[in-house]
Amino acid sequence: MNARDILKISALMAAMGMVVSSGAIAGDSAQQTLNYQVSAINEISVSNASVGTLIVSTATAGLQPDEVDDGGATSYSITTNGTGKKITATISEDMPANMTLSLQAVAPTVGSSEGKVDISSASGENAVDLVTGITQVADNEGNTLTYYLDADVAAGVVASTERTVTLTIEDGS
Repeated sequence: MNARDILKISALMAAMGMVVSSGAIAGDSAQQTLNYQVSAINEISVSNASVGTLIVSTATAGLQPDEVDDGGATSYSITTNGTGKKITATISEDMPANMTLSLQAVAPTVGSSEGKVDISSASGENAVDLVTGITQVADNEGNTLTYYLDADVAAGVVASTERTVTLTIEDGS
């Protein structure tokens, strides 16, 4: 072996050493690190954007007009991964004097309904509780919403008017 061959072999060995030390030749295992998270999920939706029109139009002589309801024509679906949640209702504008708008929400599989709740003056920051004690649930079956309208004779004749009811998932009992 001459000096030239020794130089070639030395250069080749040095190159192989650099490849091995740089990690280009893989071992029998490798590791990776990943981060993960599950964010708060609080979703509610209603089956129909419009409930329809509730019309108070009958009474028994000598008694106040008959209350009407929508027969539970709408429902809601809910998904939350939180604990201790509640569903509240607000109305876009208070109802006129001598008229009562109430709402009853059937509780999902986890939670308790507050029953028939007067939402007539639940505008702005005056939200009322409909369902409480909701914890980690995904439910879209049988969660009916029933609206009730009651007007006494002092309400007079009221032309068809619209109100928007907003359901919200909030922290609470």
